[in-house]
Amino acid sequence: MKILHTADIHLRTVGDERWCALLSILELAKAHRVSLVVISGDLFDRQLDAHKLKPPLRDLMRSLVFPVVILPGNHDVLALRDGDDYGENVTVLASHEQHLDIGDVRLFGLPFEKIVGEKVLQRLLSIKNRRRDGACNILLYHGELLDLSYSGKSFGDEEQGGYMPVRLPFFDNLGIDYVLAGHFHSNFESVRYSDGYFVYPGSPVSVTRKETGIRKVNLFEVGKPPQGEIVSSFHYRDLTVYLNPFSMQDPLETIERALRDSHPDARVQLSVTGFVDLQMAGRTEKEFTAAVRELLTPRVELVSAQWRDISEVRRNPLFIRFLEKLEESGQTEGAKAELRRLAMESMMEASLAN
Repeated sequence: MKILHTADIHLRTVGDERWCALLSILELAKAHRVSLVVISGDLFDRQLDAHKLKPPLRDLMRSLVFPVVILPGNHDVLALRDGDDYGENVTVLASHEQHLDIGDVRLFGLPFEKIVGEKVLQRLLSIKNRRRDGACNILLYHGELLDLSYSGKSFGDEEQGGYMPVRLPFFDNLGIDYVLAGHFHSNFESVRYSDGYFVYPGSPVSVTRKETGIRKVNLFEVGKPPQGEIVSSFHYRDLTVYLNPFSMQDPLETIERALRDSHPDARVQLSVTGFVDLQMAGRTEKEFTAAVRELLTPRVELVSAQWRDISEVRRNPLFIRFLEKLEESGQTEGAKAELRRLAMESMMEASLAN
């Protein structure tokens, strides 16, 4: 039995990048002949979006040959209710008191609530008494696992803290084989606890600029470890291009080649750093900046231009002598590159100080 698990799509309207991500997820599920699709919270961005999108989603879901189970998250907990009609094969687990049997799997839901500590633990203990012997018991959960180290971009635009936090020991000896979670946007993350796996799939589409890199879902076979599966969807990519004035390649070609390697679904956030010998390139700073901007497209945004002109230092007799000595030093290529960088920094600072 194969299960596709995702979360945090944050749908807003039909036809946008998030809607297209949902379509890609469902096509991926069809291609892998899954038995079940699970959405662990924040299918919708707002309650209003859920109200507007219910009719087109109903039409979309009714065409599926596999069941879909949806858990309310902190963004759509007021919008998703037991008995909502998203198609005959769609179930909303709107209460921790519910469970759903699909083949040899029993699903429980822990939808988002504004509770912490002992109350969360009480919800989990109530599930323990309803697990199904001889079956795979799975919990859907939307909130924060405190055992992971989070960065400022982990939850999109939301602040860390207070989102029904749990710790891995909470799940020990509950008889739960998988905790299929949502709320953590950054990337696919799977960790073990005594009985099974706790899994964040990461958002399957870049909801904010903080979710960078190719997106994934959790696609796994019951009884086996979770697996991150790439989904074709819109995402941001942070790309830093370092310009090396000692390279034989034209600096503009260096940038162009780096952009050429970008995934077609990516929107590139480009940063250009390093050093340029503009005298050799035969351009002024403004001309070089204009040439860089000509490489931009609707899918490429220049977010930082930290490059510096090294023309004067490059022709300084002292620097030329330093380069000669460096070549004679027997250092590795990596060490020489770092020493050249440090020397350029130092000489530029010294020239400005004078």
